[in-house]
Amino acid sequence: MAQPKFQALACLACALVATLAFTAANAEPRRAVADDGREVILKDNGEWQYVTDDVFATTPEGQRIRLTPDHRWEKARDSDAPAYQPVPISTLQRDNIRIPASDVEVVLDQVLIENQRETFAKNSRVRSNLVLYLAISGAEATTLSPQDFVVQDSRGKQYPVFLVEQGKAPIGGQQRWLLRAQGAPRWWGVKFFSLQIAAGTFGNPEQIELRKPMRDVESNEVTDLPDDNL
Repeated sequence: MAQPKFQALACLACALVATLAFTAANAEPRRAVADDGREVILKDNGEWQYVTDDVFATTPEGQRIRLTPDHRWEKARDSDAPAYQPVPISTLQRDNIRIPASDVEVVLDQVLIENQRETFAKNSRVRSNLVLYLAISGAEATTLSPQDFVVQDSRGKQYPVFLVEQGKAPIGGQQRWLLRAQGAPRWWGVKFFSLQIAAGTFGNPEQIELRKPMRDVESNEVTDLPDDNL
């Protein structure tokens, strides 16, 4: 009497194995975006391939766009455009890095959102800046410009840097470099801010990236913001 029960269990096990095999075979492959903006498929066997020759990019307003090989562009729907993939971080600590080639250490001390509220008759608007403070040690006679930096959030929206100057950080009043970028996001959906530093800025052979999580970012109301002329 036990034999039919054993056969039933065996059939159930075979069906389960077949189901798992079918699921694995038909699983959606993982996708990523290469540093050049081209979408790739990552296969379970360790291989990869480009999806198309199209390149995806993000406008300063956060709109995802498709760049085709014939030098045309078009808006991409969220379902079509792969998610923004920040460049890999080569340091264990997300907000600082030491560059062996030049023995320079760069620390992203603090990120602030400064908001200025303006009222016109019955209407009001908010102007915002992102303010980043950098501690730089080991670099002598450093000359920095806005073109050396890219600021963007975890959703891929960029904020143009228009001012780089030496100043004092809010923390401890110590000497820091101040970077000011135009605009700021609303709090929803942003996990961190990314500061990308161009290759060669501090003797770094490649682009490097520092991050500050949103939980460490403060928002302040100010009476005036500098004229960014952008």
